[in-house]
Amino acid sequence: MNYLAHIFLSSSPAVQVGNFIGDFVKGQQVAQYPPDMQEGIWRHRAIDRFTDTHPVVLEARAALREPFGRYAGVLLDMYFDHLLAVRFSDYSTVGLSVFARRFYGSLWRRRRLLPPEVRRFMWHFILSNRLCRYASLEGLQGSLAIMSCPEKS
Repeated sequence: MNYLAHIFLSSSPAVQVGNFIGDFVKGQQVAQYPPDMQEGIWRHRAIDRFTDTHPVVLEARAALREPFGRYAGVLLDMYFDHLLAVRFSDYSTVGLSVFARRFYGSLWRRRRLLPPEVRRFMWHFILSNRLCRYASLEGLQGSLAIMSCPEKS
């Protein structure tokens, strides 16, 4: 669920889209995508391997597990995206809204290549400006509400 971080840690628009869809591409399905999107999918997996084994992340997830159960990881991912969003200008030469608009355009241009699950929620993701929503607590609450309705997420 840490969409913003995954997209931000990508080197080009196609790699960003590949990184974005990484959770939806299983096993060797990666071979069905163009090389630059494959690079993004592989990068997504590498980022997840790194963060999922990092001691600080493991400790934070463990602290959240009792009150939030299986949603502990999702909440932690969203928190990390929130931290990146509120300080985005510290890490990027473009603002978060410009970055988000550019990504949404890249996603739209590659819509025919997206896994069916991503195509189903892509419009809502773009129209709700999900990436920029991470910058506010209200936006995070809205994203959580959207995720509680699977047909919209």
